[in-house]
Formats: sequence, structure tokens, C-alpha cells
Amino acid sequence: TIPASSDSEIAGTLTIVGGTIDSNSKFTAGSATTITLTSDGAINDGNGQAANFVAATGSLTATAATAIDLDAQVGELGEVSVTSGNINIAGTSPLVVAAPVTAPGNITLTAGDSNDPGDN
Repeated sequence: TIPASSDSEIAGTLTIVGGTIDSNSKFTAGSATTITLTSDGAINDGNGQAANFVAATGSLTATAATAIDLDAQVGELGEVSVTSGNINIAGTSPLVVAAPVTAPGNITLTAGDSNDPGDN
């Protein structure tokens, strides 16, 4: 488990590999950074509807053995997969899916409002 009780800002690439990842706050990486999460357990959202991982024009990739539940503010969503369980990713900004998202269970992707004309 990787708990974080306060917001963190990281310059450069953010890579987290290990057991269960509990994201209880917001990690902000450089705007064009790739955030890579790899868990042999679950990747969990512990801070409600606030973003867990932010890379404004970067990307997020995630792989877990069981479930993935995250809120992200990224330029694009890279490959996301679980071996068993569900994927639930909510974008706090528009969510561009740029690679496969795979799970044997349910997949829920929710984009935030872009405020662009015609985007309600």
C-alpha cells in the first residue's frame, strides 16, 4: 500500500510499481509526463471525486491484478488493464482514450466537462 496524506507534486515521470496502490491525495506530474501505475493488487481511489493523478497534457497507463478505481486529469488515457475485476476511471477534464482499456468485469470511463461549444 502506498498511502499519501497530502497533495504531492513531482517533476518528471511518475512510475509506481508494487502492491496495492491507495491514492488518498493528488499527485501532480509535469504537464507532458507519462504516469505509469503497476500493481499486483488493486489501484484504489481514496480521495473522493478529486483527481488522484494529474498530468495536464501527459498520459496515464495503469495495470493491476484486480480493480482500478481512479480520478485523473490527463491529456490522454494510455493502456489500462486488470487481470480480474472492474475498471472505473473518471476524468476531471475531457478524457481521450488513446489505447486499449481491458477488463473481464465492467469498464466505466467518465469524462469531465471541457466547456467547449456543444459540450454539455
